[in-house]
Amino acid sequence: MRKVGLIGGEHERVTRGYLQTLGTLLGNDSSLASTNLLQTPDYQSALQAALQAGDWPLAGRYVQTIAYTLSQMGADALALCSFGLHRYADSLAPPEYAPLLRMDEALAVDLQTMGVHHAGHIVHSNHLYDPSLRYRLYAEHSIELHCPYECDFAAIDQLIERLDRGESVPGSDQLWAAIQRRWTAPFIGAVVTEDADLERLAQPHFRWPTLAADRSHARAIARYLLEQPDPPAAPIPQKRVSIDLAESVQSAVARMLGCDLRCVDFTVDDRGEIAVVLPFVPEGMDIPAELNGVRLLR
Repeated sequence: MRKVGLIGGEHERVTRGYLQTLGTLLGNDSSLASTNLLQTPDYQSALQAALQAGDWPLAGRYVQTIAYTLSQMGADALALCSFGLHRYADSLAPPEYAPLLRMDEALAVDLQTMGVHHAGHIVHSNHLYDPSLRYRLYAEHSIELHCPYECDFAAIDQLIERLDRGESVPGSDQLWAAIQRRWTAPFIGAVVTEDADLERLAQPHFRWPTLAADRSHARAIARYLLEQPDPPAAPIPQKRVSIDLAESVQSAVARMLGCDLRCVDFTVDDRGEIAVVLPFVPEGMDIPAELNGVRLLR
């Protein structure tokens, strides 16, 4: 069977979550896990310290050292076991390192299986300084992750940091309700959280299905080990709204509202169709939900 080298992340909590999920997916076969999931304690504590201190260049050098060691130990593939570590994904290229099982590829498989191309995105704000994972999802799979508003960052960060310290987390109903209100766009189809602990807290408060990035990644690692195929993507419905039709509706909406055509924008709705975004709705004006088959979004 194949072997995967695991590189642990900022906190033991997340790495433990990977190992527990993989153990379950591999049938709790301890001999299988010990033989086919490779780890090395060398530099791991130094990597954690560099990540926690925000010394990204030093952490990157430790990631490369650990990846090289695991590759020399016989790993057929490598996995970065945290959302934050994927800022270093592009620095681990063969042939010097074993191929990387990337988290963005795993998320793409699960989101496409769900038929989702727009998802909410809840992670520590540190990970937003290097959005390479989000960019790869959009560029390679046409999947867009939408961040919360900046005013919510501090509360989300505090919640994640309490989880990392093993502290109890107070009720956060107001935070989730605020995020859900701000994600008013109807094309959101799911919410992706940084890890399973965060998903457990968030899931009861959202009307959309939730997906933990670490569990999605662990499922992809297990499929690789067991040589199983990825699940098929949901069928993409045939488009019925053309650019010409959308532009004609855009002009009609501008006339209806009495505004400049440039104020009326386009987006993509939850069906993958072009929709027109209303810049405002005058009080008392009755605006239809669709015009000539094109959805009008507020």
